Amino acid sequence: MRDVAGCRLGEISRNRKPEDVGILVRIIGFASAYRLKAQAAIERLRRVVAEHAQALEALVARNIAFGVQTRIDLWKPELIDLLGGAGCVSVEAGVESLTPAGRAALDKNCRLSTEELTALLIRARRSIPFVQANLIKSAGDDAAMIEDWRETLRREEIWANDPVPLFPYPSSPDYRLRWGEPDEQAWERAHAHYLRQFDAFSDIQESDPLPLPEVESLSC
Repeated sequence: MRDVAGCRLGEISRNRKPEDVGILVRIIGFASAYRLKAQAAIERLRRVVAEHAQALEALVARNIAFGVQTRIDLWKPELIDLLGGAGCVSVEAGVESLTPAGRAALDKNCRLSTEELTALLIRARRSIPFVQANLIKSAGDDAAMIEDWRETLRREEIWANDPVPLFPYPSSPDYRLRWGEPDEQAWERAHAHYLRQFDAFSDIQESDPLPLPEVESLSC
């Protein structure tokens, strides 16, 4: 089973002491808590920064390699340094948009500027071998500005994707605006709408994605 950060617990726990796995799971939970309702997750993260600093410090002396998927604005610079020292080899970091208005539209309460986000990515690359910055396609973003920013990151050996069309995941502002509160068909509804809305996708997505019912039928 995959945890919310996309790591297989069986893979990370193989040949590991139970206490090692427990610490790593706490880090994974910290890095991916943004998948919860955004405001609640951010408040929770602020309360437990000290606790997770201790968890990262506990990993420094242990031979564990792991990757995280996270929002880069949730990390203080000193915690990013600890993350690299603790054995993190890969970070997929959400930046989402290069404009304050674009980030605000996603309702994730990001309070950092684009320059501050960029600085955090560059700092992460100093101690983490692979750093990826993720962008979501926003109406207010300028194509030339995006390409200049991506080139800036490439010079720092950081990979940034071609912006991904926004997916109206259940409970997001976009979903609620379109369909109200999610029900049992929320994911199917959002996915079908997404495929109808776009005829081209980002370089990190499938070029010809299947409808969700077909994907589910293949897994049976």
